[in-house]
Amino acid sequence: MSATAPSFVQLEGVTKRFGDNVVLKSVDLAVEEHEVVCLIGASGSGKSTLLRCVNLLERVDEGRIVFDGLDLTNGKVDVNALRRKIGIVFQAYNLFPHMTVLQNVTLAPRKVLGHSRTQARGRARELLRRIGLEEKAEEFSEVLNLVRSLTEEFGMTMIIATHEMSFAREVADRVCFLDAGVILEEGPPDQIFAAPKQERTQEFLSRVIAAGRM
Repeated sequence: MSATAPSFVQLEGVTKRFGDNVVLKSVDLAVEEHEVVCLIGASGSGKSTLLRCVNLLERVDEGRIVFDGLDLTNGKVDVNALRRKIGIVFQAYNLFPHMTVLQNVTLAPRKVLGHSRTQARGRARELLRRIGLEEKAEEFSEVLNLVRSLTEEFGMTMIIATHEMSFAREVADRVCFLDAGVILEEGPPDQIFAAPKQERTQEFLSRVIAAGRM
């Protein structure tokens, strides 16, 4: 019998410290190819640090991260080559709220791939055209629609940290609630938002509802 194939993105016992502060505490997470996983939790719960570790913006102190069969923690990974394959969505509607949709889309090709401004903008406009968002290129608030289109049309594997619960409920295949550096609860959106099992998850969602973010 053959061994079970590893997940597309797999975190195994990942721990990250900043001085005496343990931000991620032996986190295990498996994300399948084409799956959309949303990370929710209060500020400081470890969501952004988890994403930064997957993208090698931070190095883990313990554990390992495997992406498409490649161990990212072995110290020999071509970081720039990796970042051509991994896109990460942070907590807000877009990576840089002061940038337009077009500026956000062209940033990585220019900074990581070394494309010229003209080349990057041409490619970005073509991609936006393909998903029906070319007319939104100069706007500042349509990145959620872009994410939605990417998941629906191209089936991208995505790990998204967000404070917008309605967005997570709409786009996620699975939702993970982080609290104090651990994934305290995970499951389908309907279960997490309608019938959370953990008291801390219930408390967090109650605060979100009170703040009008759900």
